[in-house]
Amino acid sequence: MPNLAVASLTAEWVAVLITAAGLGSLVTQIGAYRSLLDPFHDNRGPGSLGLWAEDEDLFAHLYLKRPTPRGPRIEGKCTEGLCGLNVIHVSRKPIGMVGRASWTKILEVFHPDSLNMPSLLEGKFKGNDPIVIPMESPWKARLQTRRLRKNRDRACTTITRTAFITCLVLSNAYQIYKYSGAAGLRVAYSGYTGIWELQWPLGASAEVEFFPLDSHDPAQEMHPRTFERRVDKCNLMLMGVIIGPAVGKLGFAEPKDSGCSVLEYHKNGFIAHGKTTHLYNMMGGNYYDVDYLLRRSYHSGNKPPENALKLSIPNPEFDLNRKPLPPRDQEQQSSFVFVPDLEQNLLAAALDCLPWSPLGWSVHRGMQSLLVAYGEPTMKAYRPALAYTLREGIRSQRDQLEFQGWRPNFVRNYMADAAAASVMMDGGDSGDSVRIVTAVALSLWSGRDEEELDDTKFWRSQVGRKFDGEIPVQILETDVVIALTKLFVLEWSNELDHKLYEDLPLEMLVA
Repeated sequence: MPNLAVASLTAEWVAVLITAAGLGSLVTQIGAYRSLLDPFHDNRGPGSLGLWAEDEDLFAHLYLKRPTPRGPRIEGKCTEGLCGLNVIHVSRKPIGMVGRASWTKILEVFHPDSLNMPSLLEGKFKGNDPIVIPMESPWKARLQTRRLRKNRDRACTTITRTAFITCLVLSNAYQIYKYSGAAGLRVAYSGYTGIWELQWPLGASAEVEFFPLDSHDPAQEMHPRTFERRVDKCNLMLMGVIIGPAVGKLGFAEPKDSGCSVLEYHKNGFIAHGKTTHLYNMMGGNYYDVDYLLRRSYHSGNKPPENALKLSIPNPEFDLNRKPLPPRDQEQQSSFVFVPDLEQNLLAAALDCLPWSPLGWSVHRGMQSLLVAYGEPTMKAYRPALAYTLREGIRSQRDQLEFQGWRPNFVRNYMADAAAASVMMDGGDSGDSVRIVTAVALSLWSGRDEEELDDTKFWRSQVGRKFDGEIPVQILETDVVIALTKLFVLEWSNELDHKLYEDLPLEMLVA
């Protein structure tokens, strides 16, 4: 009898073990089947999705087929900001953990909050000091997520056309390559934060990729970690519209590459600027209440307007460094604009109402060329004094600059020379130089809010003034420094074609 009990007990345990082994095998096979059925098998995890890797549907483990991973939809326009925010904090390189997906890098270059921290004392600063990296994306609490889409074995989210343009202008981008043919469209833009590439094959979805810069080691970075950009102002500069108390809403015309023209003011005439008005409406504006500076063709046989100022605007299509052109071609090197008294006052007010920015603009070429040409004589006379003021200002504002996040060694030994050298040049494309000059100028300013930066008085006081050489080197007033610095930023801005929207679908995938 005891032998039968032992045999029965043994049989029961063997049955239990066999059942457990079978269930284990079944669970293992189910896991394998889940992987085989999962189209995003290679696109899950932090290696692909960065800080968004764990954002899955609740009770995802209960389904035989794994649910589609989720990510944010990137939206933005002039009136709504980027992802609902008008002030975006931009970093030179991604700061948080990113994956292979480009949209995780975009959201770690554009930040909802400042990531700057007061710099350490020089004696305690080390190149390998730890950098605080957030463990959760600050965008998660602000953005709704949706299922990702798979395209060419990549987990893609979507970005609207207006949001893509907004990302370009926030990063001071300009076009470096464009191919359009029977195979489709491929275009690339270079910006302060990296390279943007758009591919739109014939018959397929348009796809955007973002490649951050790899030229700067965070341990050797001399700049503050982030800086502010205003979405509305960046978009308005692309569209050639300035808004301010002295000008209301003022739009600028397309440039003319050669010949003569007369600048004419037309109240509420922005509707005549066809291509830009489409973009202006697309970004949330109303074109019917914007005034317009028209460049009307002018024949040399006619008498120019009385007291008109004649501006010479170089033609960017010509290489002015080559051998001298024949006389018949010299007139094509530049165009000439006659500016009557009323329009001179408007250009001066527009310069005073230029928005403040710590980085160059992706700018409307017609506005940039006209304002730079108008302000050039005054800027040329004030350059030495501005360079001297900034050099002396660094000495008095050293502690403030270090507190903002500038590397102490750079502030004490190199920043003054860099700022002065940049100001003495009449243009360039270095975003680092612009950040240096604007940081010093802003440290000298004693105003209360950013609206005062956007409305200076200097340029309106200079209307009709002519200079015989440079003014004496001296410390300039802060209003003069801010006004001249805003023109400096415009000089160092990049042209971006405002008609780029014609090449873009309403919605694109971000790989």
